[in-house]
Order: sequence, then C-alpha cells, then structure tokens
Amino acid sequence: MPPMSLEQLQLVDPVLSRLVRQDRPGGFIYDQICARMDVQFNAGIYPVWSREDFSRISDDDAEGAVQDRAETPEIDFGYSTRPYVLRNFRRQVTISPEERSQAHSALQFEASKVNGLRDYMSLIRERRLARKLRLVANGGALTSGAAVGIKWDQPTATIEANFQAARVAVNNATGQHVDTAIIPWKVAYAMALHPSIREILKYTVDGGKILQLGDRILPSQLHGVNIVIPQVQANFARKGAAAAFQQVWGDHVRFVKRGQDNAWGEVSTVYALRGNVRSTGTTAAGGEPEFALIDRWPTPDPPVDHVRMWEKVDEHVTAPDVAYELSSTLTP
Repeated sequence: MPPMSLEQLQLVDPVLSRLVRQDRPGGFIYDQICARMDVQFNAGIYPVWSREDFSRISDDDAEGAVQDRAETPEIDFGYSTRPYVLRNFRRQVTISPEERSQAHSALQFEASKVNGLRDYMSLIRERRLARKLRLVANGGALTSGAAVGIKWDQPTATIEANFQAARVAVNNATGQHVDTAIIPWKVAYAMALHPSIREILKYTVDGGKILQLGDRILPSQLHGVNIVIPQVQANFARKGAAAAFQQVWGDHVRFVKRGQDNAWGEVSTVYALRGNVRSTGTTAAGGEPEFALIDRWPTPDPPVDHVRMWEKVDEHVTAPDVAYELSSTLTP
C-alpha cells in the first residue's frame, strides 16, 4: 500500500486569511455629477426666475439712455415655481449571533455584508441618476439631445462635430455652457482608438501620458469640458440565473453643468436634494450622521442584529435644458 500523500494527511485545509477575492463594483460618478443641496422638508417648491427676463433687451432700448428729468423706465423679472419630492431608499442586512461566532475570521463576515449593503445602495442610486439624465423620449428628464448618426466605433465617425453640436445646442437655447461630459468607459475606449481623436491628442497630450492613463482612457478635458468616465457595471440577472453584467450608463454620452454644493441661484443640471434621516438605532460610527445613515439594532426573535443603510433624496433635474444627450454612440 503506497504511503499517504501530504494532502491526505491534512484533515482540514488551512485558510489563507490574508487573501480573499471580493469582486466589488466601482467606478461610480454620482457625487461628481450631482451638486448637493440639503433640504429640511420632504416635499416643497422652489422658485425659478425667468431666464428670458434676465437676458432680455429690445431693439428700441438697446442703449438704455434716458433724457434728463425723464421718468426712469422700469423693468421687471418674472418667476415660476417647481415642486420636489424626496423619497426614502433603505435596505438592510442581518447577522445572527451564531453566524458571528461560527464564521471564519478570514471571511470578515460582518464587514463584508456591510460592504455589500453599501455597494448595493451605490448601485441603485447610480442607476437612478443614469436614467434621469436621458432625454424625455428615452424615459429621462433632459429636453435636448440626438441619436448619433455614425457610431463612434466606426472610422468615419464625426466625434468632434457631435461634441460641437451638443455644446452649441445648449448655448443657443440657454446662453449657458455645459462643463462636463459623461462618457461611459466602453465609449471612451472607442474614442481613444479613433483616428480623429488620436490626432487631437497627439498635439495636446504627450503620447506617453496617454498610455499611462489606465482605465481613464482619455485625458481629463476635451473641447474645454471635464471628462468623467463611469466604469460601474451591474449584474441585472435574477438571483440564481446566469450573470448578465451591463454598464449602468449604457453607451449614451451626456453633457451637463455641475453647480456648487448648496450654492444659492447656481445653475446645475441636477441636484441631489437630501433630507435629514433620523433613527432610533445606534449608528455604526457611534454617532448619528446628519444625512445618509448606517444604523444597527438587535431583535430578540428572530435573534439577529440588523444593519441598515438609509437615505432620503431626490435626484432632481433642475436645469433639463442645460444638458444634452448623444444616445447610442456605439454599434450594437
């Protein structure tokens, strides 16, 4: 009888506690695109001053001069109101005392569950934003956009002309300038390989630096706008089915303007209107955060600890015309 192998002598396989694979999603851009606005009430209205009035001059009043002792002409500015409504978004995970005591330390069981909870909340809010920043005809809130005629992965694509058309359309309609282009990773990769874009980059960015950009693919600015490249993918398959990963932002390019957080009167395409979340639980950080909350509490039956993430928010498109969507930029 041959001697037993070393593997057969090991009754329990040792766990390498310093190595684990945990494929967490990444590449979120929500906080780069949404200006944050803290609000007190769950629903309300806000004023919108007339852009037309603020920019209006007439041919007979272009110089604005008046005669001595003449009555000073009066001008006026109109406004309207728009509503907002916050919604609650919350999910939880649970950990039983038995799970906590029996799980191997290498699993970092509780921390991994909380990481998964945080990633899930990030995924659903990223998807909400991506859906809102689409044309009304495509289920979103934007009022300007067009489908790309020649796809950007084709050698005859007119990417620069498409950029120009988007920027000029917004400026003609509103007098404003977009400052950010949201270009999904696969689209950015197609752009970086396109001869016309390579020709631009050859004269503006050192070739070695382009090769070092890694997942960014493109430099931080093109045509005077900031380039933001979402890379996040989500598995849209039901649990138990084969994985179906897709880019959350699809292959649609959006041009937007990003205002300052909590800035009065600032034009921003979209604000994250965030309400205060209050809870009777004890927070994971030991003190209650003002807004997005992670808290925990025990229940006697079933005997589990609950960990919950909770935010009250409305990704509110305040300037749907200071934006533009170039839809379906890649060949299906």
